[in-house]
Amino acid sequence: QSVAQEETTSAVETARSMLWLEISPARVIMSLQGSGRFCYRHFWEPGIYGLSRYWLNDSGGEIANAFRLRNYTRSLQLDGETLPEYLRIEYELWSGEVQMGNYILNLEVYR
Repeated sequence: QSVAQEETTSAVETARSMLWLEISPARVIMSLQGSGRFCYRHFWEPGIYGLSRYWLNDSGGEIANAFRLRNYTRSLQLDGETLPEYLRIEYELWSGEVQMGNYILNLEVYR
């Protein structure tokens, strides 16, 4: 398979995935779904431990492995009048009793 064919295949596989955001002032849910090899769903709400779920699919698109981590949302900031214009989430990612790191998600929406 040539490099051009590999790039085309990669672009098609990416296009089959869908990034979905559910945003409210109280919580944010972000999902990556599709027929690709990797899917996830994050649930963030300030001051609570939410879930981050991950699915690894085999080459046929069937779930080969699934796991979940907890995330603690330190802060969630949402700006915008009628539509979201800016979102910032600061959170910690945990596996059992082990902290996997601190993360910041910044999202700016341009119209």
